This record gives sequence, C-alpha cells and structure tokens, in this order.
Amino acid sequence: MNIEVCKNPSSTDVDLIATGLKGFNKEFGTEDHHNRIGIFARDDSGRSIGGAVSSFQYTSCYLHLFWIEADSRGKGLGRAVYEALTQKCREQGVKDIFLDTFSFQSRGFYESLGFECVGCLRNYPKQGISKLFYHATIS
Repeated sequence: MNIEVCKNPSSTDVDLIATGLKGFNKEFGTEDHHNRIGIFARDDSGRSIGGAVSSFQYTSCYLHLFWIEADSRGKGLGRAVYEALTQKCREQGVKDIFLDTFSFQSRGFYESLGFECVGCLRNYPKQGISKLFYHATIS
C-alpha cells in the first residue's frame, strides 16, 4: 500500500471519493437530493449585480453564495434576494436555512435577517479571522 499526497488531484480521484461517500451516506437516507437554485438581481440593462446560490436537500437549504456589488448595497436589494429565496423555500417545503461566512463579511446583515450564529472556527483560515456558521428557521 502507498500513500500519495497530490497537489491539485485529478477529477477521477476526487470523483472516486465523492462517489464512495455518497454510497455510504445513502445507507443512512441522506443521499444527494440537491436542487440548486440561483436568485439574481439585475439592473435595468439586465446586468447581474448580485444574488444568491443555494441548494435544497430534503427540508433544508444551504446558502452557498450570497453577494451584492458594493454600489448596490444598503438599498434593500440583499433583503429582496433573501425574501425571494425564502419564498422558494416555502414552496419546496424547506424549514431551515444554513450558511457559513467569515467574520469580516456580513454578519450584521445575516443577523438582521434572523440568522443565529450556531458555530465558530476561530483563526480559520488564518489568525484573526473566524469562520461562522449560521442557521435560520423559515416561518
């Protein structure tokens, strides 16, 4: 047996591990049932100025990406994108939304939307920065 450390592993090697893990998870009823959704904010010319990318799995939503360009922040656009996401969540029977963010990102914004910090990795990815984990319940 050999142990190999690879920088930038091949997609074949990564797919092998992902497929094995998915097979294992399936035994516990948590196989992939992901439905990815994007919600995009566009200016009057149709140019994307921000949005969110999420995935639904059973009764949960994971908010992978959320960003609004700097000139469009503070005008209610982020809240409108989030409200569109929660509406889609309700339609899909989703009860909980989860996300992670860094301490230098929009903690106050997420908390104003009703998210609660449920975990923290201090000094990740480097000293002085923390990775925060949030949860919100859809009402």
